[in-house]
Amino acid sequence: MANLREISDLFSNKICPKYPQVAEKYGIFRFLEKVDQAAAETGRLGDQMPNLEARIAELHSEASQILQALADNNETEVITIVREYFGMKASQPDSSWVLWYLDTFDSGADEEAKGKDITDGLYQLWDKTLRESIDDSGNQTFTMFRLVWKAVDSSQHIIEVQVKPRDNQNLVKLRQWVYSKNFIQKLVDKKRTLTKNDADKKILQRIVQLHMHLVRQNSRTGPGQRKNDFEESEQLLALVEKISGPDQLKIDNL
Repeated sequence: MANLREISDLFSNKICPKYPQVAEKYGIFRFLEKVDQAAAETGRLGDQMPNLEARIAELHSEASQILQALADNNETEVITIVREYFGMKASQPDSSWVLWYLDTFDSGADEEAKGKDITDGLYQLWDKTLRESIDDSGNQTFTMFRLVWKAVDSSQHIIEVQVKPRDNQNLVKLRQWVYSKNFIQKLVDKKRTLTKNDADKKILQRIVQLHMHLVRQNSRTGPGQRKNDFEESEQLLALVEKISGPDQLKIDNL
């Protein structure tokens, strides 16, 4: 059977956005939440994660049961997508994203980065925003970032991190958790050279996992139902306000 990354990509990028009711009926959203939790624990504990092989085997088994249930209940359109997905050539991307740099002072916009895996795009969005879109006091700078995601069904989604003109204390809190004091001082001094020891990638990955979970969760309401382009980050920052440390960045606390 395909690996969990491929299965999660199939469910989250191909089935959930287009068939949210089917995803709800067959427990696909719940399955993706379990994958997110397992990924977060693996990122935190690595090979020391208890019963790692057993957890992976259970997730594979659950994925197989979901796919079998889809076939048994003649969910023809979805099964066709599954077959097409695993028969696709590697050169045919399922989705794509572009991160745009916005200079709010002169209204300019430049392409900052691009890729295929939306989680990579979210990582870039949060990393760039925390580093460059706020100053040391939590005030908004002239630098903003916007993630444009073209999903597998060709629908286009804009994802932003909520940055207010002033008092972005929850973003300041995240930045203090993610980056070393040495790097924060570089930001104050306008020297934004990131070294491998300056960022805690595990915390950034937790932020991305939470954001992706919220994107998937909000997709249940169907396309076009989001309140605004930063709805998910607004929900995530509300959690940040309530917690006292990065170890509490968990799906269960949302």
